[in-house]
Amino acid sequence: MGHPRTKQFAAIASILIWVLLLLCTRFLKGALLSDYNSIKILAPVFLLYINLPIAFIWMFSGPRPGILATISSCMFIAIYFDPNVYSIPIISYLTVGFICKHFIKRDYAETKKLEMDIERVYEELNLESQKIEREKNDNLRIRNSLLRVSHLKNIVESCNLTPYEEDTMEMLTESLALIFEHADRILMYLTSEETGELMLASSKKINQSLPIRAKKGDVFDRWVFEHKIPLLVEDAGRDFRFSTEEYSSERGCNSIISTPLIAENKLVGVLRIDSLKTNNFSQTDLRLLDIIGDLSSVSLENVMLYKKVQDLAVHDSLTGLYVQKYFKERLRDEIKRSERSKINSSLIIFDLDNFKTYNDRYGHSAGDVILKHFSSILRRFTEQMDIISRYGGEEFTALLINKNKKTALKIAEKIRNTLKSEPLIFSQEKVFITVSAGVATCPQEGHAEDEILMLVDSRLYEAKKNGKDRVESK
Repeated sequence: MGHPRTKQFAAIASILIWVLLLLCTRFLKGALLSDYNSIKILAPVFLLYINLPIAFIWMFSGPRPGILATISSCMFIAIYFDPNVYSIPIISYLTVGFICKHFIKRDYAETKKLEMDIERVYEELNLESQKIEREKNDNLRIRNSLLRVSHLKNIVESCNLTPYEEDTMEMLTESLALIFEHADRILMYLTSEETGELMLASSKKINQSLPIRAKKGDVFDRWVFEHKIPLLVEDAGRDFRFSTEEYSSERGCNSIISTPLIAENKLVGVLRIDSLKTNNFSQTDLRLLDIIGDLSSVSLENVMLYKKVQDLAVHDSLTGLYVQKYFKERLRDEIKRSERSKINSSLIIFDLDNFKTYNDRYGHSAGDVILKHFSSILRRFTEQMDIISRYGGEEFTALLINKNKKTALKIAEKIRNTLKSEPLIFSQEKVFITVSAGVATCPQEGHAEDEILMLVDSRLYEAKKNGKDRVESK
């Protein structure tokens, strides 16, 4: 039926024209009494023109105004005109009203049907929109899942390719930042071998305003460390497992997911992700972090094994001192450094006297005890920067960094006298061990690895030749 305002305007106009025509009919009474036949004929015809505004009132104002206009017109004509005049207009008005009522009723039914069809279409559109939105969300979840799986695959590949602990931790924190996009901070704690406490090993701040102050972990990390199970905290300030006194607000986190790192059946650390928002992590996030924690644990276990292998490659398994190969590499580097810096370093070679005799008399286990005992004495009289090694079966070397020959002689004599003054007991018998040594200084007495080794070895031979249990430096 058109725009509501247009319909309203047409309804008002129809009523105004209808009223105007009714008022005009009052003057027709005089025209009907006129002497002119043409006017007498046209006057009743003019009365029929009121049908037009009546029809429009029905169309634009509805059934009630239409009925009112029709009845009012009939009454008005009946009052002002004679029966021979008003019979035809009244019949005409009633006929128009009846026809309009019929069409309006049919139009109303069709309009209702159309409205119901439109509502049904809108419902179907809403259902389709919801379906599309669900599919869109499902596609987004699938995309995020695939993206996470891709990052997870990269973690697995990187874990297999990275033998170093620092690289492994850095790779893990970077990957976690990509997987958990809504995280504000990632923390990785490892257990200290010396103290058994958690120590912060790696971290990444996505939100730079979130501080990292607890280097040894807080109440949440200790909970995971003690219970050895994953932890999900939706609102840190309201979690009944942790009192408000235990929770440190200066750390700023409100949502937490954390999982233990277990390698070789031993807890080696804790992996944790924080967010400033509450309820920012789900059980799905926790399960994913737990999977990553298992992968990280395997990687850390591989790193630990690699470190052990590396350690065995440069350390003697019995004494814990460096092996000959590693010692020679360091000796070569230190000779070059001494030449550049013009600062002396001294080399000592020790050889335990009559070592084979102890092995033959007390067994090889006694020989191992002697080697360990002498190694501990070497560590006692050398500094951390010095390089001491088990050079051969019962031979040991000590490269004393930034020490001249005079200082090296004093240290060698202290080691020799200490060994002789601390007897060992085998088969309830006190056994006094002695050692011989040769000393040389570089770069004064040698500019190459082989040269300085040959010189020190010859002085050791002189010490053996001159009665053992002595130190030779010339």
